[in-house]
Amino acid sequence: QRPSMQPLDDIEAKWEVCSPQTVPWFTAVGYYFGRRLHQELGVPIGLLNCTYGGTRIEPWVPLSGYAKVPELAELHGKIAAKQPDSYAYQAAASTYLEKLNDWIQQSRHRLDQHEPIAEPAAFPELLKPYTDRQDPTALYNGMMRPFIPFTIRGSIWYQGESNMTEANTYVDMTRALILGWREKWERADLPYYYVQIAPFKYGDEGPQVLAEFWEAQGDIEKRIENTGMVVVNDIGDTQDIHPKNKQEVGTRLADMALHRLYGYSEITDTGPRYQSVSVDGSRLLVKFDHVAGGLQARDGKPLTWFELAGVDQSWTRARVEIIASDTLAITADGLDRPTAVRFAWHKLAEPNLMNSSGLPAAPFRAGEASEIDLQSLNDAEATTGAK
Repeated sequence: QRPSMQPLDDIEAKWEVCSPQTVPWFTAVGYYFGRRLHQELGVPIGLLNCTYGGTRIEPWVPLSGYAKVPELAELHGKIAAKQPDSYAYQAAASTYLEKLNDWIQQSRHRLDQHEPIAEPAAFPELLKPYTDRQDPTALYNGMMRPFIPFTIRGSIWYQGESNMTEANTYVDMTRALILGWREKWERADLPYYYVQIAPFKYGDEGPQVLAEFWEAQGDIEKRIENTGMVVVNDIGDTQDIHPKNKQEVGTRLADMALHRLYGYSEITDTGPRYQSVSVDGSRLLVKFDHVAGGLQARDGKPLTWFELAGVDQSWTRARVEIIASDTLAITADGLDRPTAVRFAWHKLAEPNLMNSSGLPAAPFRAGEASEIDLQSLNDAEATTGAK
């Protein structure tokens, strides 16, 4: 766990055989991921563990990754300017040294005159190196760069809590991360399988803030090739930001790799994903893909955490009926003209919609008014579960 301003070539690390003595100190998600692959493929699985708890995405991105995303041009410029070989750094350092030289001469003159000397010019912020684990590029430089050029088959990623309030930039940051890694490892198709973070109570932010971040995470697999998202809203713990069930998380990531990389077509690698919505009188028909054998309720009870909105732009709890293997009919009392639907749109949402393989559905919002900041259910209702 070593941040660095400059890309490093070596790291204090060693290969260890997986055993009861070594596994307690390893990433649990990584262990269960590797174990599942080993059991299915029957070959040794090597795992490189680059993790640092509580970190943001920015420190894991190579400098060249920032350069590949136009939306991050300003941030890339700030990071690049801190490189000692950059024009900006050289210019700032030269200017500062000139000021210091002037200060030294003036100070010597005042000292000769038995006068107090002034303070020197403040050290420019631009010239201060990154040293914190949260600084851009710091953990890529110190913890990932030394592993190049090890050949790797793919990557798995479980992060996001520290960027949870930044849904509007997370996809761009992830693109920079992936494109940077793919360039450095010279693998344009390097797989990137990631976990949509679990429901959690967090603080006093609006209950929809986490849902908007989930939406951003869902956009990653739509907008960046060879990526896939594992949903875990059925195995989280709203009171614990580190849910204990790491075995299922690792297994789901492994199943995605087995299905997509190793040709195990019989393995279902994802839960239901929203596909389309249409108006049918007083109800909305929502269609899903990745339903396997069909949509189901995990507990056999009515489907939860669905809400509808009408022309008055307010949300109300909805009733849901499974009318086909891939389609739901959604209605709400007193709502004759529904215009939008949303599902699991709350930080405490633990919905029960799944496919026949037992994999949960991802949160979504859709419809004419779905992107308007509409009135939410009150917290008391939402905390107990919108149904």
